[in-house]
Amino acid sequence: MCLRMGLGWRMNCRLIAMLVAFCMGRIQYGFWVRQRELFALKACPATYNRKPLALVLQPLPRIPRPGKRRILVIKHFLVCALILALLSPKSHCLAYGVEGHKIVALVAENHLTSATRAKVGEILNGSTMADVSSWADSYRQTHRETAGWHYIDIEISDHKILAGSKTHGTVVDAISSQSKILAEESSTSESRRMALKFIIHFLGDVSQPLHCADNYDSGGNKVKVDFLGRNGSLHQVWDTMLLQKMMAEDQASSATGDLRKLANAVDAEFLPNLASIQEGSVNDWAEQSYKVAAFNAYSYLKNDTLSSLTVTLDQKYYNDNKPVLRRMLASGGYRLALVLNQILDPSPVAQTMVAKRD
Repeated sequence: MCLRMGLGWRMNCRLIAMLVAFCMGRIQYGFWVRQRELFALKACPATYNRKPLALVLQPLPRIPRPGKRRILVIKHFLVCALILALLSPKSHCLAYGVEGHKIVALVAENHLTSATRAKVGEILNGSTMADVSSWADSYRQTHRETAGWHYIDIEISDHKILAGSKTHGTVVDAISSQSKILAEESSTSESRRMALKFIIHFLGDVSQPLHCADNYDSGGNKVKVDFLGRNGSLHQVWDTMLLQKMMAEDQASSATGDLRKLANAVDAEFLPNLASIQEGSVNDWAEQSYKVAAFNAYSYLKNDTLSSLTVTLDQKYYNDNKPVLRRMLASGGYRLALVLNQILDPSPVAQTMVAKRD
């Protein structure tokens, strides 16, 4: 997703680096052209100062190109600049951002059974769920075939689902397929580890409304907005901007300790609704996120909003949607815990919780 499939500042950094490389190349080329002009002026000043037509009719003396060493230096510089552009740091401007996915994982950790917690630690080889919660976004950068696994397009206008990848489907399909791999103990340890990391991430994606809705705008990526003085897309607002504003109000940083406090606060706020939030299937949860997108995320946008327009989202938009965001974060955590308990804990207690959901 910045994006579902959007750019975010990672791609912007790459584009800027490539632009710098291009500009430096132009500067070097301009320097060479200027040297040619000075050489021509010294070699034949009378001819060089004539009018353009005369200049065309009167050929200039042969002007030498820069030395091979200089050309190699320029080429090496441009190659290095291009490599730096392509290898610029990864962005966290993705679904919910790193912080949002960590909060979902931290909430889920509060509701794992002892058996599930032990299994998760074993499969992740000592890493925590929060540690790996954004792994799927990094993996997507080099495995583009998994891009469609992060969302499902339910159109706002007609409620129809646009087909995802013919091979891999949508985020709902991906959760189902990865759950089967995780549940199969005969799967390799690496396959189960990857499946668990995918599930941790995808349950966060399903709780991000604009990963479950579309208005023929790539999940809000094509809608330009001014959110309290910050420019971006509607998708970015729900990925990171709302959460960053909320974190700033709570004076919370991106440190795991601060995120844990925020996760615990969100958990405590919605704990009385845990059972009702966990009801239903993954399809039902995607449908609920779609409704949040339709009635909250897109609520202040006109039907004729185009990518060439910038929509202003004010303090009221934030005030109205802050509690919605907090609920979606809690929902993602509760549902992630339920899915993992279902798969990894065969105890009667865990299965009773699953039965209540079904």
